[in-house]
Amino acid sequence: MKKLTLILLLTSFTLFGQKKVDQSELIKDLTIWKKGNNKMSGTLWIPNSYWRIAFEGNTNIPKSTIKMFEKAFEDYVLISVVDIKIDARGNMTF
Repeated sequence: MKKLTLILLLTSFTLFGQKKVDQSELIKDLTIWKKGNNKMSGTLWIPNSYWRIAFEGNTNIPKSTIKMFEKAFEDYVLISVVDIKIDARGNMTF
């Protein structure tokens, strides 16, 4: 009985742990934007887990390419920061 309970418990973690990630929600979670006083700044951080989530639904990208991205960035977190000034004409300076 203990073995059956353990098997069922492990199976339920496996089945329910593989939830499909909404890419739009993921980008919202990874991005911060601040706006005001003719300025706008943004930050985007990309953890290694991003690559699998971003590419897994695209049938044109082989799994080997996804693994290549994961391997290339396994020790890194990419961070992008932008600071924008907007003048009265709407011209932007980065």
